[in-house]
Amino acid sequence: TRLKEIDFIQLSEKRILAIIVMNETEVENRILQMKRDYSKDELKQASNYLNTHYKGRSLSYIKKHLINEMIQTKESVNSLMSDLIDIADKVLDFDESDEYIVAGQRRLMDFHELSDIKKLRQLFDAFREKQQLLELLDKSMSTDGIQIFIGEESGYQMFDNCTLITSPYTTEEGAIGVLGVIGPTRIAYQKVIPIVDITAKLLGKSLK
Repeated sequence: TRLKEIDFIQLSEKRILAIIVMNETEVENRILQMKRDYSKDELKQASNYLNTHYKGRSLSYIKKHLINEMIQTKESVNSLMSDLIDIADKVLDFDESDEYIVAGQRRLMDFHELSDIKKLRQLFDAFREKQQLLELLDKSMSTDGIQIFIGEESGYQMFDNCTLITSPYTTEEGAIGVLGVIGPTRIAYQKVIPIVDITAKLLGKSLK
């Protein structure tokens, strides 16, 4: 699936309509719920940038390339690129067959412990390659309640400067998935742990 053209239309407060033309004739519309309002000029800038630089590319390539570019220019990310990442997170999929969903990676860049480009690249590579993160999540699937992996406790070098807080969500048939939060080792445990715990329980109830 390759991009021919993409356009964004402002619908209402924090809601955007993305019109995606792929493979010459396929048209897909997606309504995006954003974190803030975007002006018509901002949306036009975003669509112009994507159409100019990524026409003919696959949607998964576009998102991966945007995130990679963001890492390389970390100290000088302009507002347009930041907005593009937010929109790309909503409209572009890495892989529709992914066994897990990762969101909010860009926020990891805000923490001093994770500001080293090499460390960030290793962490983002781990998200893409799946295997090591899936192994950690599998450990959480076999344990009831909250699991906390701090730094080297994870057993994987790329997570040495991170904390992973997980909790499985269950139905009558047992654990069917895991909810997790990755952050720096100085993460606000007293706030994050209850949020992960409650959210996993609510998710499990909604799937029963």
